[in-house]
Amino acid sequence: MGQGKNYSETTEVYCGPEGNSEPETAALTRFILENRINFYIAFHNAAGAVMGNGVAPAQQLVEAFADGSGYRQETIEEWEALGQTGTAKEWSEIQGIPYLEIEGRYRWGADWENQRRGLENVLEFLMSTKS
Repeated sequence: MGQGKNYSETTEVYCGPEGNSEPETAALTRFILENRINFYIAFHNAAGAVMGNGVAPAQQLVEAFADGSGYRQETIEEWEALGQTGTAKEWSEIQGIPYLEIEGRYRWGADWENQRRGLENVLEFLMSTKS
């Protein structure tokens, strides 16, 4: 049984018996596969960091986002040292889909202007590599 955290430090949050077992997660992964999505970007809070999986060009997307947003780049090794399993990063790697996780700076607020600049850099990079 997976456990999460609700940030009140008092209650655990049930995350399902295994990866992709929650209906909303299963719907998202089905959508990604059925529509042959080329890359996957997820937004979370709050670490002020950006990280990517090992599928090219994920690490270049991390650099582009960090350059535009000012977010800290977390290496694959740092991310894997957290010991998380059943993540979107892991699922995307198995599927061969580049994955970018953006951890906003604030738990209860937006950092949209910095994120927008980072996303603009990501899109510019993707457009420059499109043949």
